[in-house]
Amino acid sequence: MKERFELAASSLGAYFGVGFNTPEEQFDYDLGLKENVFDEDSLDRMELGKILEDAALNYAEYKLKIVITNRNVEVVTGFDGKVRMKIDGECIFNGEPTIVENKVSNSASKRFTEDLGYYLQCQAYMEQSGYKQTLLLGLYQGKFIWKLIHRDEPTIAVMRQVVDFVWGVLNGLEDRNDFPYDLTDKWAERTPLEPVADEELTDDDRDFIEELAGIKSDPMRKAMDDREKEITDYLKKRFKNQKVEGDGYTCSISTVERAGDLDKDALKDYLAIHLPGVDLEQFKKPASSYNKVDIRFKKK
Repeated sequence: MKERFELAASSLGAYFGVGFNTPEEQFDYDLGLKENVFDEDSLDRMELGKILEDAALNYAEYKLKIVITNRNVEVVTGFDGKVRMKIDGECIFNGEPTIVENKVSNSASKRFTEDLGYYLQCQAYMEQSGYKQTLLLGLYQGKFIWKLIHRDEPTIAVMRQVVDFVWGVLNGLEDRNDFPYDLTDKWAERTPLEPVADEELTDDDRDFIEELAGIKSDPMRKAMDDREKEITDYLKKRFKNQKVEGDGYTCSISTVERAGDLDKDALKDYLAIHLPGVDLEQFKKPASSYNKVDIRFKKK
């Protein structure tokens, strides 16, 4: 068993059901029962984030007219020594000492400023430091974005209970099967995954899943996808609003105009100056859900 006596601040999102892993998977990783395997793309994104981290902080200083100090100085612990963390930096913002959490992301699904896992991470930093606010900032798809997060005492109180339990499991004092889902259910963006019993799987179920895994692991599939992109990129540059008739097909290359999306960051900056205190969250549409199928390949 792996000797890990504290939990990482970055894993809090998983234990609250808003991270990449489920609580069950995170226990397996933190207890050393399974190895957390990252694919090549994930490793590449993490390396890019490390390389750009200092530059992104420098750019944040320029954009927000602040000075960021104590950058990645040391590993510290919060929640009575039960959570370890490394803070990206500190600054004075609006006259208040402020934690700085820096991210570099190209995600197509969600801005990191709206990620609940990062919100919890920022609350952990404020619990440790005693500060009242955190600037969550960085580069999203090459563009600078930021959000000021205020200390949330009710959330920190719930985090303290969850942290105490998880720390107890990691130190052999609690049974992971007694996980306090009643504390985290309202946070969870997805229902914890239950393994399907062997007797419930039909032959068709197994065949379809095996076929899907085979498709996704086929190196020729990636080569074909790359080739398709190479050809379509060429055609987009070569023709404009034209078509080519072929044997049994028509290839069309057309320009499609669409209205630009609302720039939330520009609107947020405008409101902060002209209508301070207006909360954009109240204008959000209701949340929706959908089923998603993922295949994760085990390390051989």
